[in-house]
Amino acid sequence: MRRYLLVALLAISWIPQAGAQKLLVREVYDPKTKTQIEVKSLFGILPQHGYVPIRATIHNGTKEARTWSFAFEGKTEANYSSEGTTMTSSFSVTVQAGGGGFYDFSVPLPTSLQSSSYGSDMQLSCTVSATGLNSVSGGFSDGIPDGPQVLLSEQLEIPNGSALNSKMGSSRGSGQTFAGVFRAVELPQDWRAFLGYDVMMLTEDEWLSIEPGARNAIMAWNRMGGQIIIYSTRSDSDLAALRFGDEGRGLRQLSRSKGKVSIQTIASDYGLDDAATVAAVGALPSNIKSLRDDFNSSWPLQALFGTIGFKYGIFIVVLLLFGILVGPVNLFVFAKSGQRHRMFFTTPLISLGASLLLVLLIILQDGFGGRGMRFVHMEVRSDASENTAYIQQEQIVRTGVLLSSKHSLPEAGFVTGVPLANSQWARLTTDSDSRGGRYSLEQEGTGLKASGDWYQSRSEHGYLLKGLRPTRGRIELEAASSPPKITSSFDFPISVLVFRDGDGACWRAENLTQGKPTTCASIAEKVYDELVKSSTDQASKTSSSSVKQLALRRSHYLAQSESAPALESYEGINWIKTLTVITGPIQAP
Repeated sequence: MRRYLLVALLAISWIPQAGAQKLLVREVYDPKTKTQIEVKSLFGILPQHGYVPIRATIHNGTKEARTWSFAFEGKTEANYSSEGTTMTSSFSVTVQAGGGGFYDFSVPLPTSLQSSSYGSDMQLSCTVSATGLNSVSGGFSDGIPDGPQVLLSEQLEIPNGSALNSKMGSSRGSGQTFAGVFRAVELPQDWRAFLGYDVMMLTEDEWLSIEPGARNAIMAWNRMGGQIIIYSTRSDSDLAALRFGDEGRGLRQLSRSKGKVSIQTIASDYGLDDAATVAAVGALPSNIKSLRDDFNSSWPLQALFGTIGFKYGIFIVVLLLFGILVGPVNLFVFAKSGQRHRMFFTTPLISLGASLLLVLLIILQDGFGGRGMRFVHMEVRSDASENTAYIQQEQIVRTGVLLSSKHSLPEAGFVTGVPLANSQWARLTTDSDSRGGRYSLEQEGTGLKASGDWYQSRSEHGYLLKGLRPTRGRIELEAASSPPKITSSFDFPISVLVFRDGDGACWRAENLTQGKPTTCASIAEKVYDELVKSSTDQASKTSSSSVKQLALRRSHYLAQSESAPALESYEGINWIKTLTVITGPIQAP
């Protein structure tokens, strides 16, 4: 009975769902045993960066356990001026005899740095192989509008999708799709799956139907900058009733760290004003626009890191000496008349010696590994038992000689290269993106294994990383203390901390260590603003702006530390400076 129920459930799941998903692979290996597989995207459109949630539905009707392997390749637009950038990844699952079910993967995509008024194309392909069964392949591509990437729920898409797509096409060019469609009951439970999108639009009923794990993932994405718009037919709904806790009590709009959530009233037929909706969503922040614009020519961290020139002189001298040795000296001294046969030995030896000398000079000049600088923003939410640090990290690296480009990221978050200003060292720029790149990310325990063009010898690379980390760190305020006393439970020292209290007065504390109460000193508003500005001077434009907005909150702190643990990447880099800016609420005792 259990087997028949499983087969029925899998069959029902394959009924087309109003375009809410995109199909990559569907194969019935054996109709008699119902051994079959389906691979689909849970969102109706591919983002221009980040991850895409993929669900594999498998039934193994055979009499032995089988392992299914999945090889994915994401690729940006390839045309006469661009080779396209690729991102590969692979996954595997073992299904017992007579078993099956749903298996979810977060598949990484390359970042599309080429923009145009007509948007960009993203392609995703998948090859599935299983022990003892034939391989199958499939894929699809999407034309993606430049601007905010939108997720639209199925309940809103049915009455509005056609009009919204038509309006989007008239404003941005034919064939443009307003949003990717999703089913609320099938949302993924991995926060990374939402990072490539900027806005989620759904109804109140759909929001309440989301599984707790998926809702937690969306709330984490919201903390990191995602926008949630919930449509309700009731004018008296508030965010507390929609499970946003006490902070949403009596409110229909709320800022949550870098993101926002709002309730908008809608008629019972769920009809939207297509023109107003397209215009309002188009005015929202766009992650892909920030990636393209914030780093290539105006990144303060790159300016602080500085530039170095290439030392041509010594290499020119070596090449001149090589020319003299392999030419006249070789011809008239080492292999003079009557001994020309010696050139078969002397010429290769001279060439080998010159090559070794050049390699030695390069190593002496550039060394092994590399050097870099990092700016880290850590929003720590110790309230409402959240106990999570939301981390965004910008870093620039100049490499020397690398023995391997393979490396591990201990935490399974998000990483992308960012385009740098044009230079002889920069390998990824808005211009060089047209030459393409080859990247690979593989799940490895709780982290990621990276290979490909992430790091190249004697190059400059810029990266943006995002991650979540559980933490018990917090800043506590002692009761009935004037001036206020605060205590840090972070396991790293904090050099300086400022905050506004509930009345708007500004306070400063220095040299905080774990468990030691520190008395704060009153400071002027101008001094407070200057320290906030100095905390963000190294960050990109978007990151700097968001930190400054967070610093306006009352009863929230902003702190600096050069010892806080960052998100680790290539292990051969010597980080000459890491500035971590920490924000979050001050906790009552």
